[in-house]
Amino acid sequence: MPSDPQRDAVTRELMQALPMLRAFLRHLGADPEQTDEAVQETAVWCCANAHLFTPGTSFGAWSRSVARFRLLALWRDRGRADAALDPELAEAIPDGDWDAASAGRHERGLALSACLDGLPATARRLVELSYRDGLDAAAVAARLRSSANAIYMALSRLRRRLRDCVERRLEPA
Repeated sequence: MPSDPQRDAVTRELMQALPMLRAFLRHLGADPEQTDEAVQETAVWCCANAHLFTPGTSFGAWSRSVARFRLLALWRDRGRADAALDPELAEAIPDGDWDAASAGRHERGLALSACLDGLPATARRLVELSYRDGLDAAAVAARLRSSANAIYMALSRLRRRLRDCVERRLEPA
């Protein structure tokens, strides 16, 4: 199947917008399960209908309108009594603020990736086991032949180190 540049562009934009879409749906009153389902349906719809997005316009605004309608359909299908969304709530945060927040999160993610790349291999392994693999301190300690308390202390220091590194990278030059 040949690559579709428009669909590829929408997919890239969508991957960056997912955290913003989740926050937007929670802002509208979706619970975590509804948020997950509406985000998934939004992603499928946006990819399938990528040709409807106009390049040069706000992807954030387009994807938020899709997400809002996916959430309303979900509520309607489940018989939620207040399925009529208050339009003032949906517009309470201007599009520009959602877009700026999404861009800021992306910049933070890039800064964090750079900071993680700068860690020594043993520290990076500790972060990967704890956060990527989701292991608790006891499991990490067993793998690294250490104590759970030592893992807690090391992670605390690493979080502080990473936070400081990210803040330095995001400071205006």
